[in-house]
Amino acid sequence: MATGKKYHFLCSDNGFTVVELVVVISIIGVLSSAVILIINPAELLKRARDSRRKQDLQLIANYLSLYIQEYDELPEGSIHFCMTDEGIRGSDDRSVNEGRVDTATELFHNCWLKILENSPVASAIPDDPDSPDGGGPPNYEYRNTKNGYYEYWKNQVYVNSHCWDYLSDRFVLMTGLEDITDSDCMVDESGTTYGWRSLTPPRCAYVLQDGSRLDSLVYDPDGCPPGTPVCNPITP
Repeated sequence: MATGKKYHFLCSDNGFTVVELVVVISIIGVLSSAVILIINPAELLKRARDSRRKQDLQLIANYLSLYIQEYDELPEGSIHFCMTDEGIRGSDDRSVNEGRVDTATELFHNCWLKILENSPVASAIPDDPDSPDGGGPPNYEYRNTKNGYYEYWKNQVYVNSHCWDYLSDRFVLMTGLEDITDSDCMVDESGTTYGWRSLTPPRCAYVLQDGSRLDSLVYDPDGCPPGTPVCNPITP
């Protein structure tokens, strides 16, 4: 009977099996990741806060959708009140203490969050995870440029980077992510990441439009195309 060599496809007499090599490589990969996190725990914490921000914004978007169902309108912003010729009322809450009326009743002081908080649709309003010293709790009471916060536009949607369209019961929410390499950062048509509020260190823009992530937006410094509705300033 003919005999021949037995070929060992998974091992050699003096080496490792393929399975053993895969296991060793996997262990090395896990240990490498652990070492990176130990060396740079700040990066891990940064990503954890960003994850919380995304969850918070989605929760607020859900509250706004429920608010529309309950009251047939969105809560009012605290600044930049305007009205289109079609009668659509716009407002927002988008800057650090920009034009706020600080009255005893805080009628126009971050009122969209207060309205949500006091309504039956929201059990609790989340606060940016990096802002325990922002003046709260929660931090939306008195924001400052050191801390993050959540922004809101009522009856507005993006047309491009410098233009809004005004539509009833539409809204935009925005915050800034610390990890500017996050794949959820909004980018323009060339893939350039949009920054957020010129903070130091920089953050990228994370945007929800009607509750869905807006991953890209055309950059157009020329503003609105002809025919876009104009929202005329009004007194609140």
